[in-house]
Amino acid sequence: MYASIFIAKLHSNAEKAKQVPHGMCLTLSDHDRLRIFIHEFCVRGLLPYVEKQIRTLNDQLMSRKGIHRSLFSATKKWFGGNKPTGQSHNLQNLNIVYSHESPELQVRRLADLCFMFQMYELAYQSYHTVKRDFNNDRAWPYYAGALEMAALSIFMQGQNAQRPYPYHYMETAVSTYMNAAKMPQFAARTTLLSTEILKHYSMYGDAAMHFIKMTNEDSDMRSALLLEQAAYCFIRMQKPMVRKYAFHMILAGHRFSKAGQRKHALRCYCHALQVYRGRHWSLAEDHINFTIGRQSFNLKQMENAANAFKHLLTNESLQTETQQAAFVREFLFVYKQLLAQPDQEGSSMLAQLPLPLIDSSTIMTLVGSHPVDAPGMAHALPNLLFLIVIALLSITSLSFLKYNKTI
Repeated sequence: MYASIFIAKLHSNAEKAKQVPHGMCLTLSDHDRLRIFIHEFCVRGLLPYVEKQIRTLNDQLMSRKGIHRSLFSATKKWFGGNKPTGQSHNLQNLNIVYSHESPELQVRRLADLCFMFQMYELAYQSYHTVKRDFNNDRAWPYYAGALEMAALSIFMQGQNAQRPYPYHYMETAVSTYMNAAKMPQFAARTTLLSTEILKHYSMYGDAAMHFIKMTNEDSDMRSALLLEQAAYCFIRMQKPMVRKYAFHMILAGHRFSKAGQRKHALRCYCHALQVYRGRHWSLAEDHINFTIGRQSFNLKQMENAANAFKHLLTNESLQTETQQAAFVREFLFVYKQLLAQPDQEGSSMLAQLPLPLIDSSTIMTLVGSHPVDAPGMAHALPNLLFLIVIALLSITSLSFLKYNKTI
């Protein structure tokens, strides 16, 4: 009890602190002093310290590197230390943890400092050097991270880069995180960085493939987001791939629905419907409209649900009689729910449903006390006609009763 009261007080104090503006009592001279202090701190304190750290690390590593490599490079070579990158993924992860003063982490620290202060070429050289050591030691998380940062260092150099962007670095990092290190979260992070770089180079097709490769059954939410981004990549290509965009948007909506995100699922299906509508892909359009109707009904959007189910009742439908009958029942149920809403009280509107076309040449009349079923008689009179008539009568009676109550 006391713990809950204490937590509630903490939350209330935090809310009050958010509402109180800060810095209102500072004068213009205070602003100038703060600006001067930040400038002096960066110029006289931070930057000289970082330069000293980079110089010290570089000198230490150069001196220790010669001794370390001369003593152990030969033994690593003879005992299988230098493994090619392509063969390293099927080896067992040794869960290596380096000490803080190890040469490998010192090189990584040097590379990170250079990257933070926009010395990207020196950062790339350091990452490129240390990734081979991590690969030799089979330290897969460190190896994948060095590959990832080396690729980012080349990308951040822009047009001043001395070498082309290494696309295969990111692919190797993703596969290492997934297969060897067993870190899917880091693989997803690397995929997001890699796809943003590919989109910067207008390589939307490759970016879409990277998104699709990362989809799996482990997380419906993550897979839905990746599939949606893949769909956007297909539509932004130089020659837009509209059908692939719609297909992957439907897949994303399905995974959003499995993850319980109904609003996002409805949004994805609505985007896909804009592509399939009017293309004479009636079965695909029926599936999308049916799913939109269900999702809208679950979100209490009765009018949208009724409109979606109404589009399923067409004369050009290729569905079977059983499926059409199911569509009519769904529409009737949703429409009754729509009329039962408070804002629809006293409304006498009726749904305008299409009547099925009847081919008079197929109508047969059999006379007799015990008529014999003729071949194809089961399909002579479509059951959909009677179901729609019953639906219209039910809706009319419901509206008539509501109208009488208002009088």
